[in-house]
Amino acid sequence: MTRTNEQSSAMTKPKRKYTSRARTGCETCRIRRVKCDESPGSCRNCTSTGRKCEGYDMTRLPRRRSPLAVGVGGGAMMTMTMVSELSTAALPGKTSDERRCFDVFQNRTIPMFMTLFDSDVWRVVLQMSQSDPSVCHAVVAFSALHEGTLRQQRHWAHGRSLVIRHRDFALKQYGRALSSLAARLRSNDPQMRYVTLVCCIVFVLFELLNDNYSGVLVHLQNGVNVLTNTTGEPARASIIGGAIHPSGSNSPRFDAELRRTFAHLDVQSIYFDRASRAMNIYPSYGDPVNLDECPIWFDSLYGAKETIDPLLNNVLAIWRVSQMILRDRDARSGPAYENLLAEQHRMRTYLARHVAAFTQFLTRHPPTIARDLRSRDVILLDHIVLFMNVEACIGLSEMVFDAWHAEWTETVNLIEKIIRSAIAEFGSVSALPNVVFDLGINLPLGWVVLKCRDPVLRQRALDLQRLWPHSEGLHPTAFLMNMGQQVSNIEQEGMDPVTGVIPEEARIRTVNIEIDEDRTRGKLIYSLSDPTAEQLVVRERWFEFDEGVAELQPRSSSLRPRRKRPPEMSTSLSSTPAY
Repeated sequence: MTRTNEQSSAMTKPKRKYTSRARTGCETCRIRRVKCDESPGSCRNCTSTGRKCEGYDMTRLPRRRSPLAVGVGGGAMMTMTMVSELSTAALPGKTSDERRCFDVFQNRTIPMFMTLFDSDVWRVVLQMSQSDPSVCHAVVAFSALHEGTLRQQRHWAHGRSLVIRHRDFALKQYGRALSSLAARLRSNDPQMRYVTLVCCIVFVLFELLNDNYSGVLVHLQNGVNVLTNTTGEPARASIIGGAIHPSGSNSPRFDAELRRTFAHLDVQSIYFDRASRAMNIYPSYGDPVNLDECPIWFDSLYGAKETIDPLLNNVLAIWRVSQMILRDRDARSGPAYENLLAEQHRMRTYLARHVAAFTQFLTRHPPTIARDLRSRDVILLDHIVLFMNVEACIGLSEMVFDAWHAEWTETVNLIEKIIRSAIAEFGSVSALPNVVFDLGINLPLGWVVLKCRDPVLRQRALDLQRLWPHSEGLHPTAFLMNMGQQVSNIEQEGMDPVTGVIPEEARIRTVNIEIDEDRTRGKLIYSLSDPTAEQLVVRERWFEFDEGVAELQPRSSSLRPRRKRPPEMSTSLSSTPAY
């Protein structure tokens, strides 16, 4: 009977009415996960219990209708293992939106970052974001922007509104990170140096996703200055050349990780004009560093990649300097030209030593997992492209590139192999990472499109750019793809219809690209080749900017307004060579 009465009582007990949790309310109640009464000014739920009401935050992330898929494969599995101890952390004192962004950074962003190379720096960033408010807000800000771009890919029809809502939340978190960092910069906390450097790295990536390249360069330069305790070109040389020592005994290994991270970003940055939204194929600044102070020794694939950065910096710098010397008749017969030949010899020697050291490394440590195999192929790719650049950097003719058909073919084959490997790991083209931290194939692929005049290889390269729709470090594929397509179109117009050869005078020698802020139009700024000219004629051509998503999303769904501006061509004589 007792059991029967209990069953009857249970049956008559009223069911608890389900209510969804409110999306509004003060931050204190949201953190406590309790319903807020939303009283004006400050809620009674906080004041009646003696708590401080943090006020009402009307900038919220949109509801997560469906979870973002986590990457699969070697890179993602490694990351999940790396941060397994952090994944159960409750992030006390953080709102649900902040915890959500941290989850995106941990489980989605980091696997993407390490698609090509492993790095310990992100493990430290994760750890610091658990305990330091400045780093945490910086990570949340970046992750909010990143989640917005990921959801734009999946929900193209609503992409613009999704990005705007994520951007509003991200900007508020970005402001909190800056305020928190500024308030503590003069403190005696011995960890503030590392906090500042980590924030600089995250701020660089934030401004990159925010399409603010001037902000990218400002944060990058600030980080380099802090890391080297100096400014200007000596700071760059110290970072890139490796002539820097840990400043303390607390974390010398992390100092090395930070140095290589800033060096990698700094070398990438010299492609960008500091005064505009222009990307240059030949940098407008940056000096060579002393390669004698860059020992070629490494015990990892990432270390092999790191030791290529000084050579890449020098090749880019020499291209800029050499063209000015070669077009000056007086300089061609003076010590400047002799110094140029000596620098070319040093670069050849460094590259040959690096190739030999890397061959020995592969013998001792043959890669096995997918990401390590991609890392190996990226370094082999660098060797080929750097070889062609070192050999061509002291000439003015574009015809020299026709002699390297075998090298161009191997370059395109390696690039396709790397892309196919990533597609196999992530499942499809649409699931590929949209942000990768390291330089991999973007610059070599762009170089093929610009300098290889074999029509079959050039078209293969253009097709491969559409299979790789993301940013590598500071280099978005869309910029390079638009630049390459326009160069290809212009050179095709000058092709000899009988022989199918593009003559010297129809080949493009220098090229920059500027993109409007609304990313609807672009301007190609270029010069045709003329080895005998002291100055090149600068030309401009407007074109409709292609986001590079035509094969992944319907073009008709684009929400950006199309401005009517006819393509145009204008010519002028440059006062200085456009290099």
